[in-house]
Amino acid sequence: MFGLELELVNNSVCDLRELEYVAALHQTGRLLRKDGSIFDKDISRFFSSRYGIKITHDEVRLSLLKGFSGRKEDEGFIDLCELASALLIPFLLKANAAIYESPIHKLMVKKSVAPDVVRKYIGDGSSQAKDDPNTINSWEHKEFVRKCKLSTELTLRKSPKIISDVLTMMIHDSVGPVSSDHPPALEVRLLQRIFRTYGEVELSNDTNLLNEMIEVAAAGLGTVSSARAQDDGTQKPRLVLDTLTFIRALTSDVLLFDVDSELETTTNEHDVFNANLKAGGRFTSMYAEKIVDSISRRTAKTNCDNTDDLTLEEVEDPKSSNLKNSRPILKLFTSPGIDFFADTYRSKFLTCALWVGFLISYLSQIYFSASHAEQEAQSTYSTEVFLTTMRNWFFKGLTVGLVGLAYVGFGGLGNNMFVTSIMPSLAAIATIGGFLIKYYFWPNSDYSDPSEKQLRPVTYWVYTGTYYASFVIGFLIIFLHLVTLLRLAVLSCLKKKDRSSWFFSHPGVYDAARTKQAAAYKINRMVDNAHKVHQTFEKGQESEKLHGRALLNFGKSFIVKKGAKSQEIGPIWAWRQLFSGRIFYQEGIWLSSRAIAANVYQVVAIILLATWLTAWVIHQTTVEKAPRCTEELCQGNPCIGFCQDLASKVTTDTTSFYYLQYMKTCVELNCQCNGCGSVLPPISNNVMYIATSIGGFVALSTTLLIAFLYIPSYIITTLKYRSGVISSLKDDNFPDFRQAADNVTLLLGSAFWGLLATGAFFFFLVVIPVMLIADKNTRQQSLTFLTRIAGIFASLLIKVLFLCAVRRKYLGGFYRKYPAITNAIGLFIECWNIYLAAAHIIQRVVRLILASIFHIGRIDTPLLTEKGINPTTLDALPQIFRQDILVHEAHRHPYIDLLGKVFMYKLRYEERFVHTAGSAWRMLFTLALMPWLRKYRVFHRKLDDDDDGEDDTKTEGENKNILTGMNNSNFKKITYLKKEYAKVRESKADLEKELAQCKESYEEEIAALKEWIKHLEENTCVV
Repeated sequence: MFGLELELVNNSVCDLRELEYVAALHQTGRLLRKDGSIFDKDISRFFSSRYGIKITHDEVRLSLLKGFSGRKEDEGFIDLCELASALLIPFLLKANAAIYESPIHKLMVKKSVAPDVVRKYIGDGSSQAKDDPNTINSWEHKEFVRKCKLSTELTLRKSPKIISDVLTMMIHDSVGPVSSDHPPALEVRLLQRIFRTYGEVELSNDTNLLNEMIEVAAAGLGTVSSARAQDDGTQKPRLVLDTLTFIRALTSDVLLFDVDSELETTTNEHDVFNANLKAGGRFTSMYAEKIVDSISRRTAKTNCDNTDDLTLEEVEDPKSSNLKNSRPILKLFTSPGIDFFADTYRSKFLTCALWVGFLISYLSQIYFSASHAEQEAQSTYSTEVFLTTMRNWFFKGLTVGLVGLAYVGFGGLGNNMFVTSIMPSLAAIATIGGFLIKYYFWPNSDYSDPSEKQLRPVTYWVYTGTYYASFVIGFLIIFLHLVTLLRLAVLSCLKKKDRSSWFFSHPGVYDAARTKQAAAYKINRMVDNAHKVHQTFEKGQESEKLHGRALLNFGKSFIVKKGAKSQEIGPIWAWRQLFSGRIFYQEGIWLSSRAIAANVYQVVAIILLATWLTAWVIHQTTVEKAPRCTEELCQGNPCIGFCQDLASKVTTDTTSFYYLQYMKTCVELNCQCNGCGSVLPPISNNVMYIATSIGGFVALSTTLLIAFLYIPSYIITTLKYRSGVISSLKDDNFPDFRQAADNVTLLLGSAFWGLLATGAFFFFLVVIPVMLIADKNTRQQSLTFLTRIAGIFASLLIKVLFLCAVRRKYLGGFYRKYPAITNAIGLFIECWNIYLAAAHIIQRVVRLILASIFHIGRIDTPLLTEKGINPTTLDALPQIFRQDILVHEAHRHPYIDLLGKVFMYKLRYEERFVHTAGSAWRMLFTLALMPWLRKYRVFHRKLDDDDDGEDDTKTEGENKNILTGMNNSNFKKITYLKKEYAKVRESKADLEKELAQCKESYEEEIAALKEWIKHLEENTCVV
């Protein structure tokens, strides 16, 4: 319905499309890298935009990405397969805990061995009640039970089986079927076979990496089968590759990641930097700009609810956490109160209230005020008119922009997720209070003069409504800031139970927590769907390679959606999911404040339209109507001569009926004299009520429908991108959305004025015909015209019914059942259509006009084109609507949110989090579970892949060459060629060294053979 239908399918194909979508969002260059690779520039810009963390490209390449792949440090990128393996870290840690808690493991392993991952919330919460029965009814116990249930919901129950099945597939495809009771020995040769099975030849030849992988798997609880003799005569246990060894290898380097943090109502920044303080790592932060050095930049002072493991003493005294020598993290000042890209403010409600308050203030003080009349030029058509109009629009627009910056910008101070001071909220209250004082004592209007009310009565009533509404919204904003002040004043004195109440809740943190839960839910669903692909096979496929069989089943999923869950969704489904909250904590849809404010703007437009229509109808039915103008009343008026000239062209007989009727009509429509002046014929009150009632009903119904569809369109369009219905990584026009991201600022005004335009057009489109039909003077002509139109459409309907009967009998697809008869009928119909084509054109004009008027207010749906944003696009607003979705998805998509959390762990702990060996194990797991990601493996970085024409952090050498006139891209190519030449020289030296060693060994062997032959000749008896 209305272009919002979608069949939402749950299978691995859609999961792959979502991974491609995430890669397309994360890329920032002008070109689209269809392999899905993410470069150091992309990650650096993401950290700057999303978290306000300033990190250079070199630091990303040499520190942050170190350990995520086995490439050289100067390449600095990760591919889509490595991205997926990083996203699987929380799932693998939860699987580790589940395996160690399984009964089989407890029988195999000694009780004294502690598990690697310890979950805080396990089971149904009954264990805490057994330990302390007095806490059953306490708030802490209820919260513990809630988190236990949530932990069970976000943990895939069959995760141990999935780990075991993936290991079985890896071993089966590399060395053949092996019994689970006798797992193979974990040796370099086995790892080489596994890597080569999945096409990782380069990694299979890296013996250092293979040995590190074995050491990682052997640490801790490696399973041994028997001892083997070493070169020095000692006995070393033989390590086998079973489920315990495998899960240990997958998670040994990421144990610092807290999987239980997804159950807490906290942000990712808090989970990484404010938790587990004793583990050390990079902790403190400081501003990168000198202008804001005086502001507290310490991440530990983040104001979040449910801070269980952070105390004030630990924050103020980092020595207690061994953080004295930690390198600080540079932070950028992001103005979070007005951060409409990442939505880092505390309350969306306050932000929307600011936008609505600014709109109402603008309408009451500028647009609908009596002093809004533009300065007119003296002449009618001249350069002066052009310059005056341009000056009026430009300077008034500039004034509105500055007022909005003050109202929304300064009025949003204190709406910060990390604010700890009361000064921003006090400044915001002072700003809004100043606006209200100005509106009250110095209103920008002249409606105190009674003549102004009589001159513009309709606008006066609209102005009055917006004027008083601006005070209501302003006091609401002040109240919300007072709530923030009260919260900051008493938060440190409240218990956790009181902090979680609705009055002291933290909406921004709550939304971030739901995004974390959605990431866990979606990762579990992706793993489960991939596992189902392996479980499905047909007869005769038992002996095939398991990953090959999985690829075959995956390919069939593109055509046959066998076993996949699907459902038809639409606007009603979107609203139900929105009110239930499932769209947030399961799908992870981030409903931006701009989308909410645009929808509220549409509601405001509907209210204004209803107010304006009501005032207009009351005015039209109560005002005294002047009589019609006649020749007698307008004697001497220039319009009489004008009408006489026109009438003389019709007939020269001034006494004929046609001449007199033409003069009467012309004078009524064109003359405005003393005592008369109704340009249109006077209309009775009954006719006015009937026409405006029908027109108002149609206009308001249409605008309500458009406003009802806006939020569902936002949700469903997001799901279309994620499921691949709207292409992303494979779409050549997708990079157009990255250009000019500031275009999204057009949405709020377009949502408001577009809906007003649609309502006004539909109102007059209905009112004028109804008034013409209802008025007795024009009723006969109007009914005759409408009857003719109805006859035309009836003839078209008869033709359609005739064609339906003919098609069913004589046509079958593109083929004719009876060629001769079909040819004759086709000739007859074609000649018939030559005459009826005019009726078709009339029908097309009516339909296109109605559809165009309807889509003036529907800025969320394209009417004319599906292309990206470019100068040839006739209607760019629907594409800007999608651009706004993509901007917020690039910051708030659950996968990107989780990936940013993993990167922040790496940023804090550096070498202690994510090693190359562990990443190699997770890469094998990902390729075995999802072998269709193999085509996205990128082993080496190309020179022109990230040449986006700009460089955020140019080195000193680059700047020097730019100053001397050298082209930056040429400098990059020269630098690249120098590096490649150095690599060639090193490889040449290595080859020469190996050749010399081989030559020496061959000479030694030849000398030994000569001595042996000589010895044989001396000791041989000749017969």
